[in-house]
Amino acid sequence: MPSEPRRGDLPLERRIRTILRTVCRRNPDPTIEKLLVADVKKALGSETVTWHSHQLLDTLHCVASGRGERQIAAAIDDLICWPEVNDVDHESLVWMSDRIAQLGDPQIFETAVASSFLTPHWPVRDGLIPSSPFRILERRITVESLSGREVALRHIGNRVATELPWVVGRLVVAGALDDISELPFQEACRRWDLLQARIEGVLQMLPRPPEVVWEVPGQPAPLEGQLFVDPDLQERHQGFILRGCEETPVTAGRLAIQVPLPIPTAARIVFSRGLRSPNPPEIHWQESAQLALLGGRLHSDPLGLTAILQRTQAFDQMVRSMVEIPWGKDWLHAEKSSLPLWIASENSNPHRAIEVLRRNSTDPLRIPVIGIESCETEKARRDAKKLILKISRRRGGGWERLEELLRTAAISPRLLASTSDHP
Repeated sequence: MPSEPRRGDLPLERRIRTILRTVCRRNPDPTIEKLLVADVKKALGSETVTWHSHQLLDTLHCVASGRGERQIAAAIDDLICWPEVNDVDHESLVWMSDRIAQLGDPQIFETAVASSFLTPHWPVRDGLIPSSPFRILERRITVESLSGREVALRHIGNRVATELPWVVGRLVVAGALDDISELPFQEACRRWDLLQARIEGVLQMLPRPPEVVWEVPGQPAPLEGQLFVDPDLQERHQGFILRGCEETPVTAGRLAIQVPLPIPTAARIVFSRGLRSPNPPEIHWQESAQLALLGGRLHSDPLGLTAILQRTQAFDQMVRSMVEIPWGKDWLHAEKSSLPLWIASENSNPHRAIEVLRRNSTDPLRIPVIGIESCETEKARRDAKKLILKISRRRGGGWERLEELLRTAAISPRLLASTSDHP
């Protein structure tokens, strides 16, 4: 049974009607609705563009004001205004999160609210990110491969375009380049270029686009029934990686090569060349455990932990609303499975931050699941980046040490606290 289409995939007229009825909280007069929808479509000028909800809302506001529909224009103003309160309490969080869910997109609300209302209460404390309060920091999604059906190109583009407005730091796309060597080289390049052009257009529409990273296997898998990789597949695969590093402009994300350990000698030569290219790839161990999403990072300030608690409440409220959020299922799964949704450095002493917060709080606190990265893991990640830079400059050498660092950098963070912990 086919899944229901996402909001961005719905016909334009239906999306406009849905937004209009959300604003009015009921079905408006059919005649007025028909005229407003027609005027909004005319003002937009194109039904082939995937318009963001905030763009539709802005246009609807202009059309309603121009037609003298003051009640509808006022309802839109009410939707994006903010309460006059002195703190970000639970009731305010519910109110704001409901608005985000109604809009289906955080951009217009952050523009209207974050800088003037949330920033003083959710400060960037000691490096706490993301500073955009209604977006997650990092996201990893898995999509179908470009090497499969022709329509995969459109489905992958739609999925990435839906995720991008909700991410402030980094979006990692896995699966799209799996088995890419099974296509003829020219066809693989054609599909890849079309997908890059689609994503580039989406990124240009975002005021603060995140970094996009495309995972690609370090080498193709052997064909069924074979022990070793087919030489022709290997050559096409390596050629595709080098083209992505040397010829394709970095307009819609760079490559992240998932390597086996130990790294095959033949692959080292290709990776060294790619690292010396204008668009050097990232290199990760293919067995690394990957989180589907990361809310943000906590450093040492107890007020930073307060912001994490409040953001967790806001994300919980949005996920449990009636509007589907792209990362909602992964958020609920992580919560149910006690997977870390926030990461803290071992050096930041997060235990002390929680003790201070509990001592000075009158309300029972549910501490979110926080993962602690060890000093060894952090150092290995930094050293691996430095060593990769050296390898790119001296044209080889240091691969055995890099393999050790990649293994250490892949160690999963240990849990600080469970979601059921109370003071």
